[in-house]
Amino acid sequence: MRKWTSFLSILTGTASAITVKAASINVNIPGSQAVSASNPCTTVINFYWFALMISGILAFGAIVWGGIKYSLAAGNPSGQTEGREWIMGALLGILLLASTYLVLSIINPALITCQIPQLSQLPSSTVALPNVPGSAIGEAVLTGNAIPDAICQAAEAYEGANTSAGPGNGRVACAWSVNNVLTNAGVADIDSNSVASLEAALTSGRGTQVSQSAATCGDIVVQAQDGHVGVCMDAGCNNVLSNSSSHASFSWYSNLDFNPSYSGGPSRIYQIEN
Repeated sequence: MRKWTSFLSILTGTASAITVKAASINVNIPGSQAVSASNPCTTVINFYWFALMISGILAFGAIVWGGIKYSLAAGNPSGQTEGREWIMGALLGILLLASTYLVLSIINPALITCQIPQLSQLPSSTVALPNVPGSAIGEAVLTGNAIPDAICQAAEAYEGANTSAGPGNGRVACAWSVNNVLTNAGVADIDSNSVASLEAALTSGRGTQVSQSAATCGDIVVQAQDGHVGVCMDAGCNNVLSNSSSHASFSWYSNLDFNPSYSGGPSRIYQIEN
């Protein structure tokens, strides 16, 4: 028993030690992915499989050695027991390595993947305000095309965000989530969770209504009759991103009129000016 327990520790320890060294060693493993300096995850994945390969070789050697000891110990119960322990230790080591991968993949497949998140960079077209009456000191100002560009990039970065902190635990958070996008873009939000109030602000100086042919990514799309609002994600607003009521996340891609979930007539498109 002591022998196969020791071999089991050596087998799993070898896999762990080799994987830990993955970030600092570069080995050309046949069939492995090309290693990129900007993506250390590839190195970790390559060494994980390398560790499994080495462990498999060790396990195979232990099984062969145990078989030889068992065969040569004919009539010697002690020798046969030792041979069986070598074989059992190797098989248990392989089972442990395989079950670890299996358990993690069942709990959450993301645990066995290594991904570097892609960060979106917001535009740098901001300037600091002087101390002017009626304005906040140091408040960022965006002008012209910088406003829809900033809203477009902020919406891309906000895609998939959990909106359960919004009204109705995220089920009625469409205006709330659009205001979050505006804030993240460096644009003053409209400070309202009501679609009707949001559109009223847009028609009262915050924006200009534009046609679909003139629309661009970053414009605001309002379906006020049914009470929904989102962000145009391309020229012509063929794709609109808005809050998903069923998933409480800013993740619903739809057409301009939010069909088929909403059917209150054509939407209106506004380009924010300030």
